[in-house]
Amino acid sequence: MRQVVIDWNVNDTPDDIRRFSAALGDIYASEPPQAWRLDLAACRYIGPDASAMIYALWIRDRQRGLRCEVILPDGPEPLRAFCEFVGLKHYLHRGPRPDPDHPRCETVPLSNFYQSPYIVSGPVVRLVERHLPMTCEFQDYLQTCITEVVQNIIDHAESPVGGVLAARFISSRSEVRVAVVDHGLGIPKRTRLALGLGGSDRDILQSVMQGGMSSRSQAHNQGLGLKNLVDIVQNHQGSLLLLSGDAVASSSEGREIRYFEAERRFPGTVVCFSLKTEPHE
Repeated sequence: MRQVVIDWNVNDTPDDIRRFSAALGDIYASEPPQAWRLDLAACRYIGPDASAMIYALWIRDRQRGLRCEVILPDGPEPLRAFCEFVGLKHYLHRGPRPDPDHPRCETVPLSNFYQSPYIVSGPVVRLVERHLPMTCEFQDYLQTCITEVVQNIIDHAESPVGGVLAARFISSRSEVRVAVVDHGLGIPKRTRLALGLGGSDRDILQSVMQGGMSSRSQAHNQGLGLKNLVDIVQNHQGSLLLLSGDAVASSSEGREIRYFEAERRFPGTVVCFSLKTEPHE
C-alpha cells in the first residue's frame, strides 16, 4: 500500500495546493494502480481546495476497486467542524451527512456533478447570501466563474469521476473560495488533440487562458471561458490556481498570472479560485 503523510497545514493558497498535488504524485502516477493511505492527522488546516482533490481521488480509485484510506485530523475544533460541514467525514468515513443550513456552516459540501453548471453554482451563491448581502453584479460574477469552469469539464474533460466541487465563505475576510477538480483529459491535452497543436502543456495552457482558443466541440464554445475567469478573479483581488497535466497557472491577490511546469503531473484539471466580495477599484 502506498502511504502519503501530510504533516503541514494545507492552506488555500496556490503554492500550498501545488505542494499538496506534488505530494499526492506517487498515488496519481502509480502504475499499475495500488491501494493507498493518506494520513492528514497532523494537519491543522484543510480547506475546500484540498478537500475537492481528496474526494476526486477517492472516487477515482474506489471506481477502480482499490482500497483507499484517509486519516482525518482529530483537531482543532474548527477543523473537525469543517471536515464535517464539507462532507469529508460523511463520504470517507460514513459519518453524519453535512448540514449546509447549520448556523455555523460557512461551507458548501462536496458535490460530484456530471451536468448542469447552473445547479452546481446555486449552492455557492446561496452560501454567500446567507452571510452578507450581495450585489446583483457580484452574484453574476460568481456564477460566471463557476459556470465557465463546470461547463468546460462537462464539454471536454471526459472524466470518469465527473467533476467535484467544494466551496467556503470566509466571513472574516469577506472572501469566497471555490475548487473544482476532475480526472479527465486535461485542458491543454484536449485542445492540442482538437486543434492539432504541438508545444508544451504550459504554452498551450497560457494560450487557452489568454482567450480565443477553443476546440469548438460545442456550439456555445467561444474560447473565452478561462479568460473571463482570469479577468473576474483579478478584478476582485482574488487568487487563482490551475493545474492541468504538466502545466501550472498561478496568481495571488489579483496579480498577473504566472505559468510554469508542474513538479508532478496532475491527471486531469484542478481549478481553485477566490474572490473578494468587493471589486478592486
